[in-house]
Amino acid sequence: MRRFLLLLCLIGSAWLINATPARACVCERFSEEQLFAKARSVFVAHVFRSEETTGLAPLISDKPVAIVEARFRAVEILKGRPPPSGTVKSLTMDYSCSVLLYPATDYLLFLHDDDFVLACGGSRSIGLEGHDTVSTNLLQKLRALARQAK
Repeated sequence: MRRFLLLLCLIGSAWLINATPARACVCERFSEEQLFAKARSVFVAHVFRSEETTGLAPLISDKPVAIVEARFRAVEILKGRPPPSGTVKSLTMDYSCSVLLYPATDYLLFLHDDDFVLACGGSRSIGLEGHDTVSTNLLQKLRALARQAK
């Protein structure tokens, strides 16, 4: 029995030594109204291509890291202008703040100081087919904010 417990301790210790630190996304919580007010651009986009590349990423490092660059088609513009390049960037899935940008997917994108989309900034995937009441309600709320801002 002692040998079994010793073996379990050794296995547990080896597991802890090899564990990688968690990368948590620490977000200050803002309402949709606050996120809309802070963003320079808010729009619905359909991503049709994404690829891994290397570049500078906000909040992560001053050295180039792996990022995802996605080409999109604007579906609806709620505030400001989408990037004229038709491209946005995100962190890879190694970071919990990232919005994973998949082709054939619709997104609600909030852009702030650059063309990076982050979950903390309000960006997220959405359903436009009408089956997702959360997305439908959120879009209605943001459309109302857009009308008020005009």
